[in-house]
Amino acid sequence: MRTLAILCACGERFNYKIDPASVESELGERGIAPILVSHGDHFVTLYVDRNYSVRSVEKVLLATGRTETVHAPAGGGMSPPEIKEKISQLMKDIDPEKNHIAFFSRVASIFHTSDELFAAGRYTGYELWIRKRQTLLKLGAHFKLDPELVISNELKPIFDKLGKTKYLKGEKTLAIQEVISPQFFLGIAQGILDAIHAHVENRDMVIEIEHNILENTLFLRLKQK
Repeated sequence: MRTLAILCACGERFNYKIDPASVESELGERGIAPILVSHGDHFVTLYVDRNYSVRSVEKVLLATGRTETVHAPAGGGMSPPEIKEKISQLMKDIDPEKNHIAFFSRVASIFHTSDELFAAGRYTGYELWIRKRQTLLKLGAHFKLDPELVISNELKPIFDKLGKTKYLKGEKTLAIQEVISPQFFLGIAQGILDAIHAHVENRDMVIEIEHNILENTLFLRLKQK
């Protein structure tokens, strides 16, 4: 194990241990490995080099329309294609919208690192949004969306079937309660935004969502421009 000394984007310092084997492949290919880490009520992405020095730290911001601000975790042992294949098969075996408890249990038994859980959630969220909008998409039309409605009209209906939610209208915030795995749920939100961007009519539109965690509740809030 390696211990990384981190100056977080929030200004606090903390240590984080990683297994070198989990980032070996990424370091070999690119020389830099991004690692998703939970810190307090937020997540950050660490960029680690071959000497296990932290080159930079970014607070995770869910976004669509500006992909350079979004970094899918790359470590964790499983490759993205492997994770995608496992999620695709799992969604065939168990419908997360009909039996989310069984689905989440299987996810927890298959994926163990924060990297894997985020990526697994991302693929899950993408597929759930495609399923939600499949009638419209079959018509071949691109999806029209008001950014201010993305949380209430796109994220909330999906998360309503995965757990307990509360929409704070005045704050444009969705509270997802009793979250078992913040990394997985955060990944679902990112996957939904990925799917929206792939099918939205205005590809230049930017949607940014801030998040934080309080106890077992994940808050997703539309970022004010």
